[in-house]
Amino acid sequence: MTSKKRKKAPTQAFIVTTGGMLLLAGVVLYNGGISRSQDPACCPCPAAAGIADGTLARATAQPKRYNMLVLVIDAVRQKDLGCYGATGGITPNIDHFATRSVQFQRAYAHAPWTKPSVASLFTGAYPRRHRLWEERGRFAILSKKANTMAEIFSHHGYTTVGLSANPNVARHVGLAQGFDRFPHLMGYDKGTTPRLTEAAIAELGRLAAANNPFFLYVHYLDPHDPYDPVVRTEYCQRRLAGRIITNPHVRAGKAHILSGEEALGKALRGGRIPTPLAMTEEEQDYLKGLYDCEISLVDMAVGRVLEKLRKSGLEDDTIVLLTADHGEEFMDHGLLRHGYQVYEEMVKVPLMVRMPGGLDRARKETRVVQQVDILPSLLALNRLPPQTGGLDGGLLPLGGLRPAGEQGVAMGSTRFRRRDLTYLIKGKHKLLLDRKTGEMQLFDLEADPNEVAPDTSASPLRDALAAELARRASAAEKRALPPGKRRPRRKQDPKPEVIRKQLESLGYIQ
Repeated sequence: MTSKKRKKAPTQAFIVTTGGMLLLAGVVLYNGGISRSQDPACCPCPAAAGIADGTLARATAQPKRYNMLVLVIDAVRQKDLGCYGATGGITPNIDHFATRSVQFQRAYAHAPWTKPSVASLFTGAYPRRHRLWEERGRFAILSKKANTMAEIFSHHGYTTVGLSANPNVARHVGLAQGFDRFPHLMGYDKGTTPRLTEAAIAELGRLAAANNPFFLYVHYLDPHDPYDPVVRTEYCQRRLAGRIITNPHVRAGKAHILSGEEALGKALRGGRIPTPLAMTEEEQDYLKGLYDCEISLVDMAVGRVLEKLRKSGLEDDTIVLLTADHGEEFMDHGLLRHGYQVYEEMVKVPLMVRMPGGLDRARKETRVVQQVDILPSLLALNRLPPQTGGLDGGLLPLGGLRPAGEQGVAMGSTRFRRRDLTYLIKGKHKLLLDRKTGEMQLFDLEADPNEVAPDTSASPLRDALAAELARRASAAEKRALPPGKRRPRRKQDPKPEVIRKQLESLGYIQ
């Protein structure tokens, strides 16, 4: 069904995310980027609002609004997509999408595991602010005082739909706030990619028929471990052809058993980095091959969703964003899986944004960007008032938006298995800080992209980055949200024991 073209309504004044607001002769400046507005005398600015105060700024006029489709692929590393350099034809659909998109070469997630990472994407806040960072305990649920992406768009008249196959992106952890529909689609052992794709296609059909601007979030669980592709794609058959593997754990793609997961968790909680169980090179490659197979499977699914968007007549009115919540480690720094470390393979993620026709050109961007930049950018592109003082991110260089500064910055952290690690990236340099031991590692990512030669000596550069990291972390913590409270269970929600079993199967509970 072809959607009707919406009439372009008058634009209005809107406010900046992080750099303050300046109104001059009917013009609003976003960190140096210019957008037209009505006379500010006739269009008073909304009151300052933030993620921590639970209020929302209201727009006073209705401009052109674009649909938004956000596709998140769990645990996919940037370097394992063809458009970022992987060979063998692993992701033809995503690669084609990249040729029509703004493709960010240096995009970063804020945590190396799902729950805090997606919470940052949804709220525009660093993990040290939203506090949804621990596996379990008092900060395990997002506070109702958080203003999520879905809540903001719903407030401005969008239909909001969330589809997630990951139990860490669900109603019981507070991440369904603001969604009109957020059906429970878990059940990892049954293979989620085909079911999630059918659900996304069905939702696009309903949204096209409704002819109302929408925000649709789709979160694929694959290629999360255990790596067990439910469909062997043509790529997968080539990738694993002729392999004879006798280790049953390797054949089943169960990295958590290979790494001695129970001993691993105990060691990490005690402040030690264990050595995973030995695998041959052939076994390691087979395990990685199963992971690649699941990426190939999700690529096929993404292709189907994008084709449905096109056939529904929605493509010209929709901003499509594709990213990942974190990466995955295959012994890059001595471990398997994710959550424990903040090296590049864990936090450097794909980010591609395809803009509606005429709004921007396809290209590759080398600026450092972070996922908290996504929410303020989507709001600005739709001329919606962001939450003044409430977003930690800036603007992405999209659709004429002009970010502040020249090189960009990214910050993230993890408190998985009681670790407390933080990173800061500025330009070509990256600082890693262990907040428990005080140990710091400095990397030059141009000279050492694989982070194998850390500089642990004191230097003016290290001190400057450490001071900026401390300043940013302190600013986030000063505006921290209160602990979230558990939501009452609804009749249609899964039972707690079902959720626990699913989390155990994914290695989040031992």
